[in-house]
Amino acid sequence: MKKIFTRNKIIIFSIIIIGLGYWEYKHYTDTSGETRYVLATVKKGAIISSITGAGQVAASSQVDIKSKVSGEATYIGVVNGQEVKAGGIIAKIDARDAEIALEDAKISLQKLTQPADAASILQTENALADAKQSNTKANDDLAKSYDDGFNAVSNAFLDIPDVMTGLNDLLNSSQSGAGYLNDANVRGYGDTAVSYRNDAVTTYYAAKNKYDANLIKYKNMTRTSGTAIIESLINDTYSTVKNIADAIKDSKNAVDYIRGLQNSQSRNDSATVQNNLNSWTSKVNTHLSNLLSIKNGIESSKNTITSSARDIAQKAESLNKLKNGADPLDVKSQELAVREKEYAYADYFIRAQFDGVIAKINVKQSDSVNSGTSVATLITKQKVANISLNEIDAAKIKNGQKATLTFDAIPDLSITGKVTQIDLVGTVSQGVVTYNVEISFDAKDDRVKPGMSVSAAIITQIKQNALTVPNSAVKSKNNNNYVEVFDQKFAPDQFAQGIASPTAPRRQPVEVGISNDASTEIISGLNEGDQIVARTISTQAKTTSSAPTSLFGAPSGRGGGGFGR
Repeated sequence: MKKIFTRNKIIIFSIIIIGLGYWEYKHYTDTSGETRYVLATVKKGAIISSITGAGQVAASSQVDIKSKVSGEATYIGVVNGQEVKAGGIIAKIDARDAEIALEDAKISLQKLTQPADAASILQTENALADAKQSNTKANDDLAKSYDDGFNAVSNAFLDIPDVMTGLNDLLNSSQSGAGYLNDANVRGYGDTAVSYRNDAVTTYYAAKNKYDANLIKYKNMTRTSGTAIIESLINDTYSTVKNIADAIKDSKNAVDYIRGLQNSQSRNDSATVQNNLNSWTSKVNTHLSNLLSIKNGIESSKNTITSSARDIAQKAESLNKLKNGADPLDVKSQELAVREKEYAYADYFIRAQFDGVIAKINVKQSDSVNSGTSVATLITKQKVANISLNEIDAAKIKNGQKATLTFDAIPDLSITGKVTQIDLVGTVSQGVVTYNVEISFDAKDDRVKPGMSVSAAIITQIKQNALTVPNSAVKSKNNNNYVEVFDQKFAPDQFAQGIASPTAPRRQPVEVGISNDASTEIISGLNEGDQIVARTISTQAKTTSSAPTSLFGAPSGRGGGGFGR
């Protein structure tokens, strides 16, 4: 009996084990589940499309204020962080020299424009009279020089013929004593003596040719000949006498050489020749001196006439200005000179170009400053955001578009702004092209500092009264957009947890417009209030489990369910 009970007990446990195993198998291999649909309603309202980017805050304008002059910094009027107005003085450079130059220009203008007093007019009249008198005297002196020059030429031609005759006899005469330097006599004293004679002969005939031409010119001229003709005669005669002086000198050199070779008796015989040469030299030098003096006198008188005529014109102009006032052009010119000095003086006062804040001072009082030195850095209080965008996004950005700015360092701050500048040329880095976009702030906040990180959402499109649906509701197949809809209506309170429907939704083709991160515009295919499927929830049992098995090998736990989209 006990044996039968034991066998029955084993059979009962076996049946239980088989039943539990079957149940677990069915549970873990069941693939059936329920699909639920989360619905949304087509709404009408505004939809905003924007492009986001990140970058840094900067001042809208930043300039280095540079000195235009050199000198010592005598005054520094600002400190770092100080607000300044346009035209406010940043620093001063020692301007004493420029100030003096400006004052001199103003005095010159004042002298030019004020009426002349009687003493000044009288003084100028006297100066004009003196200039005229000087001119008259110079003309008289010139006339006298021409007359004296003709006399000097006449006197020269009284003596020169005898000199030329004496030189000719000395060189060519065959008479004893007269032809001391004739060829036959000189050859007896050697080649050197012959060379000296040849030099004397050459200069003599050169002088004779000039003398003959000059004599003809003199004979054809009178005192009443024109001044230019008389001056030409004086110059020619001076040149002729110089040539004759050279001829006398060469003849004297030859005579002196031969006398040095002769005995005392022969030297006594040539004393007359030497005396004649000395006499001719004295006469010719006298005429040279007189003619040169007259030549210089004529030139001096001409120069005096020219300068005095110029002086007369200047004095007359000065007198006319004193009596009638300064020439308007002269006044204008001096006014420009004053303005130029004013500009130069102003350069010593270094000023702010615009309203802003001093970011940095680079010099201190008593420092030596050179032209072009940066004295300070000035930035505007107006801040801008410099945002970097890729080429696709940059193509959609235009000047004037609105933007919203947020800051990592100031989480609670949001500032609106607008696009003010877009780079025309992109920057290429590692094959990627980016464009810088500048966004100006609509409001100021002292917490925002240049260099801070900033994020921007630039509004590219805004549409009012547009039909919108959640982005998840719009699907696409073969480049055609559609949404899923039910033909029946459901209560709105069922939307959130999803509804179960025995029939699947149908596809409704739609035409879409702009979109943002949350919504998409529907241009056609739906109406306001239509119900659409926003997302789908599917539930099903899983076939896997991490629970430990029982003593008999069957799993001791259940697998969990989950949601899918």
